[in-house]
Amino acid sequence: MNNFTRDVLELTEGKSGKKTVFQPRINWWHRVLKQTGKLPEKYRDMDFLDICRDLNISLRTYEYFNGCLDRNVYSSKIKYFRKITESVNRRDYFERWETPVGEIVRERSYTLNGNHIRKFPVSTPDDLKVLEYIFRATSLAWDQQLYDKNLKAVSDLGPPTIYFGRINIMTLFVDWMGFEAAVFAQYDYPEAIRNFVDAYNEYDDKAMTLIAECPVRIINYGDNIDANMASPQILEEFILPRYEERYKILKPAGKFIHSHWDGSIKNILHLAKQAHVDGFEAFTPFPQGDVTVEEIKEAIGDDIFLLDMLPMLAFMPDYDKEELCDLTHKIIELFSPKLILGVSDCISPNCDIERIRFVSDIVAKVNEENAKKKKEDTSCCLESATSTFHEFNFNHFNQSQGRK
Repeated sequence: MNNFTRDVLELTEGKSGKKTVFQPRINWWHRVLKQTGKLPEKYRDMDFLDICRDLNISLRTYEYFNGCLDRNVYSSKIKYFRKITESVNRRDYFERWETPVGEIVRERSYTLNGNHIRKFPVSTPDDLKVLEYIFRATSLAWDQQLYDKNLKAVSDLGPPTIYFGRINIMTLFVDWMGFEAAVFAQYDYPEAIRNFVDAYNEYDDKAMTLIAECPVRIINYGDNIDANMASPQILEEFILPRYEERYKILKPAGKFIHSHWDGSIKNILHLAKQAHVDGFEAFTPFPQGDVTVEEIKEAIGDDIFLLDMLPMLAFMPDYDKEELCDLTHKIIELFSPKLILGVSDCISPNCDIERIRFVSDIVAKVNEENAKKKKEDTSCCLESATSTFHEFNFNHFNQSQGRK
């Protein structure tokens, strides 16, 4: 029986030797097929964690530990209102924040396949002032009771892991303003953008300080960095300086830090070594992304850890299975032991779940071969040492007897 919790922690601490852990995220696949009644028959009555055990895969435990960090503890001067309307396969959220400097409203829709914002809350400099006020007046809290409960639930499937939401400019792009509007705003009212970023960074300091004190060791930055949105200029001006400040808070606390970069990364890959992180999650090679595994290896060298790397498209039913096998071996050979193998970035409901088992079996065989080789190498070393020891004793005895 694998103890993936131990194995992943040893990997991130550099103590695992050549062992590989396979940790694909199958949550979305499971959620959609379960709610639509399309799960494979053998899994219909199985608990999600038992499905992971059946596939012999580790679990990236975001969904179990993200909720331990309450990111939105508002001051008494902020009034937050939320209304949820449900219909068939859809849930609509209406949110309103009222503050002493004004109010903003967001409308968001959720379906089985994702979510989108129908109305962004920020579109003017005055709206930015409201958002700035909200971040300055928001604190965070840690739920240790929930942590203890979920720690028992996930057991040996994987260590506690959380991701913290998008950083300053990225949260403005994706969560509050929309990409196009936020790009124009940087030119139309740069001071208001800078004031918001400063307010966010103050909030981020509070968040990182609390995360540094929490018992979770593996921390992800859930920024979904893509070069189409986060250009080199955006990275260098807003994101990388903040990553450096985070590193100063988290690293002395012994945290293992990785950031989520996926999609198009070719034009920003040269900045990876400047990111002040231990590793990256979800780098996406061909045929789904815009880089080869060799280009990734050349850019990051031997010092940076990677999580995932197998493109989701390789798990579609019509993708050549031999190519998936070859790619799996290539990634392990190039990046192990600085690797937690997974899927970039998760398994689609249209994927063939048995391909997860297929890769899991490959990983198990590779680990078995490496363990056997290590045992043989150790045995050879012991035999060599024993032979040297006996030869030394024999020579020493002869010399003591005056023999040559």
